[in-house]
Amino acid sequence: MNRVTSLGRLKIQSFGPAFWGAGVGVVIMVFIHVITTGSGGWIVPIQADGSIFTLIGNYFGFFFTRAPGLIILVATIIVYIAATVSLQSNRGTESTFTAVMRGLLIGFGSSLNGVLAYNIYSPAFGSDTVGLIIGIILFVLGFIASIGAVSQNGFYQGVIGWLCWAAPLSWGAFGVGLVLLVISIVFGLIIGWPFNVHLFRIGGDPVNSAPSVQGKLALANWPTGTFFLVGGIGSNLNYAGTAYNMGNIGFIHRRAGGDYRDHEAGHNLNLFVFGWIVHYIGAVDENIIGYRHLAFTEMCAESHDPRASDALEMWT
Repeated sequence: MNRVTSLGRLKIQSFGPAFWGAGVGVVIMVFIHVITTGSGGWIVPIQADGSIFTLIGNYFGFFFTRAPGLIILVATIIVYIAATVSLQSNRGTESTFTAVMRGLLIGFGSSLNGVLAYNIYSPAFGSDTVGLIIGIILFVLGFIASIGAVSQNGFYQGVIGWLCWAAPLSWGAFGVGLVLLVISIVFGLIIGWPFNVHLFRIGGDPVNSAPSVQGKLALANWPTGTFFLVGGIGSNLNYAGTAYNMGNIGFIHRRAGGDYRDHEAGHNLNLFVFGWIVHYIGAVDENIIGYRHLAFTEMCAESHDPRASDALEMWT
């Protein structure tokens, strides 16, 4: 959708197709719990002995070894495919069908954040009540992203952006981002800086990069709590020479030719709402399937960039 045209003509309907799609998504989640209650349904302690390795194992086991997790994993993939195919069929505009699919993904993501928060934070704080409260808060914050008047509000975006790291469904991407950040800094200090090796060098190229990047070691999109490392192996391995996002942590190529902070901050907001499953499917959609900037998650993130000409009706 051409935003210059659409924002002038389109009156956003608060309770539009995305909202009803999100409601259906929550109903599906409840149905999955009911039919899998024999194996525990959605309620199963994930944090057991306090070990980070146990937590990681139980976390991913929740999605890949248990019936409810496997069902929603497959359902998410199917809905995402339907959303992105619809998007391409409509030449990048958000049809009613695309909006409903976006809502379904919001319903899945917000419900999973609530479920995971209860399963993880309850034992962490030694209180089911605390876990339930956190779970409800994260669920509500995610679900109301299906309401245009809310998702496009700057204060709301700030809340979910700064809290993205605390939403359990973001951890599959945020955790990888943390690892990449540490690796980039360590190799930047021991190889990049003393030997001036481009692949490992931290900091924007003082000549061959955009003015917003030149000489910068780090950047931030403060309204959404998204912070970027400029350069380092985690950034410089990016074949496109641009930037990418792993939640509250982003990576900008040291020779990036533009300012990608607003767009990548949009991915941070996406991650809170949709979660890591959609985050990685979107990466495949963009880079392997080859839809590039017209991939579903890219179009959602683009709606956070005021300079973008094409975007879905998500963040602005």
